[in-house]
Amino acid sequence: MPRTPRFRRTFIAAVAIVAVAAAPALAALRGPDVSSWNHGAAINWRAVKNSGSSFVFIKATEGTRYTNPYFARDWRGSGSAGLLHGAYHFARPSTRYHSALAQAHHFVHVMGGRLQKQSLPPVLDLEVSGGLSPRRLIAWTHTWLTTVKQATGRTPMIYSYPAFWWRQMRHTTAFRSYPLWGACYCSGPTRFGGAWTHWTFWQYSAWSRVRGIRGQVDMNRFNGTHAQLLALANHGLSSPPPPAPSPSPSPTSASPSPSPTATATATAPPPGDD
Repeated sequence: MPRTPRFRRTFIAAVAIVAVAAAPALAALRGPDVSSWNHGAAINWRAVKNSGSSFVFIKATEGTRYTNPYFARDWRGSGSAGLLHGAYHFARPSTRYHSALAQAHHFVHVMGGRLQKQSLPPVLDLEVSGGLSPRRLIAWTHTWLTTVKQATGRTPMIYSYPAFWWRQMRHTTAFRSYPLWGACYCSGPTRFGGAWTHWTFWQYSAWSRVRGIRGQVDMNRFNGTHAQLLALANHGLSSPPPPAPSPSPSPTSASPSPSPTATATATAPPPGDD
């Protein structure tokens, strides 16, 4: 049957509604995270930017001694290409005295003044327990976060994955004041079964391809607008923020365990890559 003018108008209107509804998803801000593992060849940061990436997280340190040998070069290159960049520390919790303090100081030393300029929040990458009990690991995490915050004036962000948080951190809600960067290679962003009320970054893939980076790379999505991403990166600050006072210790409360579905869909990322 031939389409009437009224049918055509209805069809066009429906298409327009679908297009508008899809716009936020198409406009999602995405970017990779890299370490020395991604340096099978030099990274072409201009190509990464031109591929549609808005930001990148770069591994800076691990434990108390390791520094990513490509960190300084990647930091300069990504910034020159116009990417918003942030740095992360791969945590190696241990029973050694002042382990968290020493690792925080190592990270701050390597970062120098970079965190007082335009940059995304410093990140604690928490994927291994080092044999610590949940109570001691929660205390270790609190020490690292507050030490970095006091030294830099920036509120750090936590990277982890749901199964680790449930088992090793007893699903604590004590760190909700710190932004969440959650890894879950599943159908949607994770808030770790309610341990957080809001997610900031979601690592949704470990097998993506990005022009300018050889091989597979982790990819992430930001939960917000470009203006919000700029604000998170201290965009437009003409002077360093004053150091923030160290917050009082948070209770290590635990909320009920997440549903089996939530934990089943979470794929644990690999341990720290050098």
